[in-house]
Amino acid sequence: MREFAKNKDLPRPYVFEPPDGTKMEYEKGERMRFGFTVVGRAVEYMPYFIFAFSKMGDAGIGRLAARYELERVVAKNPLNGEREEIFDGETVRNKRLPVVWEDAVEAARGLDRERVRLEFLTPAFVKFRGEVSPEAPSFAALAQSLSIRIPMLSAIHCGEVWDEDFKALVARAGEVRTRYDDTTWVSFRRHSSFKKRTETLEGVVGSVVYEGPRLEEFLPLLCLGQLVHVGKRSVFGLGRYRVAEDG
Repeated sequence: MREFAKNKDLPRPYVFEPPDGTKMEYEKGERMRFGFTVVGRAVEYMPYFIFAFSKMGDAGIGRLAARYELERVVAKNPLNGEREEIFDGETVRNKRLPVVWEDAVEAARGLDRERVRLEFLTPAFVKFRGEVSPEAPSFAALAQSLSIRIPMLSAIHCGEVWDEDFKALVARAGEVRTRYDDTTWVSFRRHSSFKKRTETLEGVVGSVVYEGPRLEEFLPLLCLGQLVHVGKRSVFGLGRYRVAEDG
């Protein structure tokens, strides 16, 4: 395992899920839904996360310091469909609905073994061999990014170390080909209230179809990756994708 020179090299045990769609402005009284995924031991601090989200609403967020009221939080396991309310606006219940590898394996059983479509919902910036393609990432690039991010999250925040030859895994992923690419490179600017500056966020959005006889072994990895995202700035909600049947 490589040494980490700085804390910024360590993956954070949470991921923001931005609201669906591209809506940028909300009217007074309009509801906004967003997601927040916590990893491993970070679930112990969920009541504190909820408290922090509530206080953020009081203080205001964004460049205009827009205020909001946190009404409800629902815990869910997206891979098996379980859901349960954990905050009703007043009371917090630290109910856990964990996602485990077996959930990903079960979800993968319902997919085509040799062909899959991924929908990149937020910009995915995936580097492979020192380069970033303006098109959809190759399957090897995707597999390498996920096989770094997910095992690191597992080791650091869950205490579970993956026993896998990742170099060989990426080599096998290279046998899966891009069948159809309907992605677009996008770029936008994000304002950071904490850093008091704006920064450029970019990557590909849209659909891509991968196929090949080697695809099947990677399907659970793809299913699990939907929760933690892939590529640069994953913690801020970038690199979010959805696995779907191609048809």
